[in-house]
Amino acid sequence: MAYTGVDDNDVQRLAIVRSKDLHHWERFLDKWAVDASDFEWFEAGTPYSTHYHCRDPYLLLHQSDCLMYYTAWARDDEPCIAAARSSDMVHWEDLGPVIRMFYDGDDLVSGWTPLESCCVFERQGLWYLVYQLRGIRYHISKDPLNWHDTTAHTFSTRMWLFRWADIERNIHIYKTKCFFGVLRFGLVKWEREHMLPDHGINAARIAEESKCRATIGRGGG
Repeated sequence: MAYTGVDDNDVQRLAIVRSKDLHHWERFLDKWAVDASDFEWFEAGTPYSTHYHCRDPYLLLHQSDCLMYYTAWARDDEPCIAAARSSDMVHWEDLGPVIRMFYDGDDLVSGWTPLESCCVFERQGLWYLVYQLRGIRYHISKDPLNWHDTTAHTFSTRMWLFRWADIERNIHIYKTKCFFGVLRFGLVKWEREHMLPDHGINAARIAEESKCRATIGRGGG
């Protein structure tokens, strides 16, 4: 399990713990797994770079490695989602930002809005990067490590957070749009390669009937 650690100066870094039963967890590293301040692309000079330093990790097994995606702050005052790669969960290779943005307009506030709580998955040969930004947005790519110059699609402006509970049955978990929201089940409606929330079906009942054991993703913020 990857999680965000915070020191006495509110600097955020990523750590890894492991478990045999999902109840008892142990630290097995004597250092942070990922500290973005070590990387050349990271912006350490803005008022927001400390608070949005390095957080919201998401783990994805890909081929023979594990990829870790996370929220960070890139140079030129750009919020981004970056990635690191490991074959042993101990040594992590920096892969840099997989997407970076700078908004300037009425829709989104520029300069301080981070890309949070990312989720990455593959469907029918395409890779999807889902994240929180004034709701839930997503990008589509053929490369799981590159969403630069791709289009931002809106999944929902009424939800925060997106995690799969059962990807085969299109059941996802989301949080209501408030700071102290509650977790709910929802359904994804696919229109070709695009996904939309399906509000016409009681997804919680479907999840119960299918005895789906839901979890909050493979990482935490």
